Amino acid sequence: MGANLMRMMGIQTVKEVDEADLWQGTKYLISTLNEYTDQIMALIEVFNIIGFIIFIVLMIITMVGIMNSFRMVMIERTQEIGAMRAMGVQKSNIKIIFMFEALFIALLGAAAGLLLALTITGAFTLINFGTDSFLTLFLDKGHLNLILPVERVINHVLVSGKFIW
Repeated sequence: MGANLMRMMGIQTVKEVDEADLWQGTKYLISTLNEYTDQIMALIEVFNIIGFIIFIVLMIITMVGIMNSFRMVMIERTQEIGAMRAMGVQKSNIKIIFMFEALFIALLGAAAGLLLALTITGAFTLINFGTDSFLTLFLDKGHLNLILPVERVINHVLVSGKFIW
């Protein structure tokens, strides 16, 4: 085995030996996958943070689009707003009506997105990649095992609702 290949596999050559550990030949330090678990979990956490930042940026872009749409709606509905004001509806109540409308649209969009995400992940779990695929590390009996954490979904829906409100 080449020295670089052995180093990549976590096998290191020990060059110095104590007098008490005299040994004829070469000694190796072997590390297991468990020793790298913390590094892997840190990498996964970094990916989660990057994904959340991308989510926030997309939410801001979406929020700007929704705000522009609602400005257009308010411009188009000025007569309706004027009629409500003429009947005695306060400005704050009109604002609440529009905010609830925006909130319901956001919740319906979140529900539709969640349904679409569940459909797509369900379709991916049905695909059999086989046991000889380069994805074997991520497969369970040849199938992807995709998990959708409920608390993360609730968190994202609440964040999107907070942006709207």
